[in-house]
Amino acid sequence: FTELTHRVVYPELLQKDNQVDLATRNCLVSVRGYADPDRLVKIGDFGLARDVYKNDYYRKSGEGLLPVRWMPPESLTDGIFNKHSDVWAFGVLLWEIVTLGKQPYPAFSNQEVLQHISAGGRLLAPAEYNVMSECWRTEPTERPSFRCLQRTLGQLRESETFSQDERNGHVNQDYQEDGKTPLALV
Repeated sequence: FTELTHRVVYPELLQKDNQVDLATRNCLVSVRGYADPDRLVKIGDFGLARDVYKNDYYRKSGEGLLPVRWMPPESLTDGIFNKHSDVWAFGVLLWEIVTLGKQPYPAFSNQEVLQHISAGGRLLAPAEYNVMSECWRTEPTERPSFRCLQRTLGQLRESETFSQDERNGHVNQDYQEDGKTPLALV
């Protein structure tokens, strides 16, 4: 989690909005071993992901494809996208990671997700829900900064919440052709 916050803190410090499609489908993870502190997370907005994950996107009339399952109420209703909407998407990204890549709101159609979020509905709570719920505050300015998230997640990582056994149990690892170099797509 902390590696992800490093990737989004820098633009926030420059007071620029990221406005990227923060979702596990757009995260590449390089690992030597899951507990390796030198692992890297790269965040990109891969056009290919839209073709592969068509159910994750919804087309509003006159607009392109929108990742409604990762969008906050103000983006869904008013088309507002800024650093606060990125924090909301980051909360959904955390939920995806904690649930081992489940699609957010799996029982809902995209239209039902739009209605559910607009009516105040949220994702069901995994163990790390407190951090995620802070990202999903209705009032955009009440959402934490990425710097605050980075600090909180760093503290969680050091606490008993994420024991070594739990961290090791949540990785699906695949290897390159040499059979030694790990690859992982979160």
